[in-house]
Amino acid sequence: MSPLLRCEILPHDLRHDLLDDSNRHDLMEVILDVGRPPHACYFGDLGRRRLRKTEVSEEELEYAQNVIGELGGDNRAGIVGTLHRISAIRNRKGKVIGLTCRVGRPHRENMDMVKDLLEYGKSILFLGRQASIRPVWPGAGKTTVMRGISRVLSDEHLKRVVIVDTSNEIGGDGDIPHPAIGGARRLQVSEPCMQHKVMIEAVENHMPEVIVVDEIGTEAEVRACCTIAQRGVMLIGSAHGKRIEDIGGLKTVVLGDQEARTRNCKKSVIERRADPTFPFLIEMRERHNWVVHRTDKSVDALLQGKKPLVEAMVEEGRKCVVLKKELYTIARTSNAPVCFQLSRESRRSLLPRQLKVTMATETQKLGIKIVKNPPESKLSELGVRSWPKWGCPPSNFPWTYSAKETCYLLKGKVKVYPDGSKEAVEIGAGDLVVFPKGMSCTWDVSEAVDKHYLFE
Repeated sequence: MSPLLRCEILPHDLRHDLLDDSNRHDLMEVILDVGRPPHACYFGDLGRRRLRKTEVSEEELEYAQNVIGELGGDNRAGIVGTLHRISAIRNRKGKVIGLTCRVGRPHRENMDMVKDLLEYGKSILFLGRQASIRPVWPGAGKTTVMRGISRVLSDEHLKRVVIVDTSNEIGGDGDIPHPAIGGARRLQVSEPCMQHKVMIEAVENHMPEVIVVDEIGTEAEVRACCTIAQRGVMLIGSAHGKRIEDIGGLKTVVLGDQEARTRNCKKSVIERRADPTFPFLIEMRERHNWVVHRTDKSVDALLQGKKPLVEAMVEEGRKCVVLKKELYTIARTSNAPVCFQLSRESRRSLLPRQLKVTMATETQKLGIKIVKNPPESKLSELGVRSWPKWGCPPSNFPWTYSAKETCYLLKGKVKVYPDGSKEAVEIGAGDLVVFPKGMSCTWDVSEAVDKHYLFE
């Protein structure tokens, strides 16, 4: 039963009716506006449901405010120990004339759609709409992803994670953060305009390896992100927008005659100011439909009038993510903003090459044991993240195992040829591999390797 329905913020008759509603688990928010009937929004509904015929009175709003207590500078408040959010609407004199009571659920999203990117240790920016035309599952947007990533990085990757929580939406209200963020620490922000200062404070005072911040929107916050990135700290952030073009950081450059002829372009061109603060950018179109950009490559392609090659990620079921590398075209219509649309030709040609990331599979070949896509629970059980690391560039060399070795490849591609065999065992990023003691082989490394390893 939701604490929002148990507490006395809502009028007694509404609480009673909502608790008896068979669809209460799909409740998204309750809207109380003085002089109007109360309404509720549910998952799957395009509109709002009227909860009763009588209007919300000033006395009911005043009673709710007394229960809530003082609102913050952003006109928001929370319920201690929960992820619920109460937002106020005021008139010109500052009096509260409406409340939006948003239901927050500790919904543990499957992180399969982003776990591979987290392995790189690079900053990620999530770009999503502020509001969706069609309601999605409550708590399944940017903030829910921030919460899930905080938990995964702190509990499974054993990173020092600090959340800059401006409205207590990620970690919930109260001094003790909600368990949904795992072992991540949380810095609360007294006023929204202070978010950029708290971001810098987090770096200077608490030595984080990762900083998580929701809703980056002001120039000062952008500058703070640049400063944090320059100090080698991984950033997980979000911003409102619909497409990668909404991200700035461009400049106009005048080329010399020879350079313009070499590029076959005009002398005045637009380029990126510098390397992106967020190497990865994810457009969150729907709950299970993301588009992943290598920010530098996508921006450069767009500036040159080319189609960026991106990765479309669609989750099909709890343990299956379909990945497709696709060319996107930029379509303009008279009634719609610029957006990315997949051309029919590229869809037909690329769909047969879909790559499915499924549950772990274990194989053994020529004495080498390989576990593909091992779950994080398995890696945590083995303590993989605490093992020493080793890497090498593309090369070819012999190797003999004087002891049994278990390794987990973070990146790379290798063909291993056991002595006496012309057949190779192929291993790559995401594989957990066990080599037996006494094996002699040759490593043919085609892509640079980075791995955790343990000798027994």
